[in-house]
Amino acid sequence: MSTTLQALGLSKSYNDVLIVDHVDFSAEAGRITVIVGPNGAGKTTLFNCLSGVEPIDAGVVLHRGDDVTGWSPDALSRRGLARTFQRSSVFPTLTVSDNLRVAAENHGRRGILRGVVGMRDPGRRRAVRTVRTVLAELGLSAIADVRAAVLPSGTLRLVELGRALCGQPDTLLLDEPASGLDDAETEEFHQLLHRLAARELAVVMVEHDLELVDETADVVYVMDAGRVVAVGPPGDVLGRSDVQARLFGHLIDRPLDQAP
Repeated sequence: MSTTLQALGLSKSYNDVLIVDHVDFSAEAGRITVIVGPNGAGKTTLFNCLSGVEPIDAGVVLHRGDDVTGWSPDALSRRGLARTFQRSSVFPTLTVSDNLRVAAENHGRRGILRGVVGMRDPGRRRAVRTVRTVLAELGLSAIADVRAAVLPSGTLRLVELGRALCGQPDTLLLDEPASGLDDAETEEFHQLLHRLAARELAVVMVEHDLELVDETADVVYVMDAGRVVAVGPPGDVLGRSDVQARLFGHLIDRPLDQAP
């Protein structure tokens, strides 16, 4: 499998406080890589640096082997790196379909404004086809004409994921995507992640649901105080007593295989 996204010696500080401390990281096509750790570990800041939201202080970011350090989020998106956020970024007054259409047309370099005002061009027709495909893939076709403002948080997570997929990425960064999902939605999301990885996407997540991580991840990175303290398959990493003691004591008080 090929390495799609890589960071070497990545560091980021705020007000002289080191938040991400010389992190080495890689994600491969066709695999699900998950970053876990307590609040304040630096997970979201790492995501911000990888996706161009925050400038880095030191280190290098590579995408498909090319140096993309310092690239803007828009430039990275056009290149194939898509990102979702902890807080929903959908347009509440637009329908589900229109939310995805805006993303698809913007990716086609036709611009958001042109898509909204309804100008016709081949890019718009391609966007419509893309939206239909993504709606079906995410099980959102039945609510395509529903305004986002009236949807529950779990469904909004899928809409935001759909917006990211409309950019036809090869690398997908998802920040706490299971937040707000009920048990049935979480199981469906688990299956969706594996379908995406099977299409040779590199799927990277920050996630707090350890059961989902254990069942879904191919590789787990554990962060604490800005550093990567463990890397490996979930079965090798999450059950380690030192990992649980350092990172998850405030979440669980027993090994995963003894959880109720």
